[in-house]
Amino acid sequence: MDVTSWDLDAIPEEEELKEGRHVMEYHDAEVIGNDNGWQAIKVTFKIKDSGNFVGCTFTMQANNPKAVEIGKGSFNALVKAAGLTSMKDTDELKGKFISAEVGFNDNGYPEIKDNFGKTWQAVEKTKPSSKPKVEEEEESSGIVDDEIPF
Repeated sequence: MDVTSWDLDAIPEEEELKEGRHVMEYHDAEVIGNDNGWQAIKVTFKIKDSGNFVGCTFTMQANNPKAVEIGKGSFNALVKAAGLTSMKDTDELKGKFISAEVGFNDNGYPEIKDNFGKTWQAVEKTKPSSKPKVEEEEESSGIVDDEIPF
């Protein structure tokens, strides 16, 4: 099969992801669970200016009330960092940027270091730079500074 019409040579190389704080944009979310009744919202983010993706899982239902408390608290912190005061659908996060710490799990995959919801931070919007004030040229008196006798 000829694939040259798809310009595959132009595929950008993925930058090596480093641990630390990154700005990221919401990509998608899904509900995941198991046969024991555990359910969570898994949110995936695309790291800004990168081809890398990273996810975070928020426990919403489980036999462990503390895990649910932590999951809901962290999810609420994410919502707040995204600039929302409430949410009915994860699609409300579309186009939202947040900042979070990224690390690597035991298998070497990137993950958000949730730290019980303390990682989520709002991203300050950069203000457009104001145009420098252009000073009007003074009318020339015809005298050049070098010609002043003192």
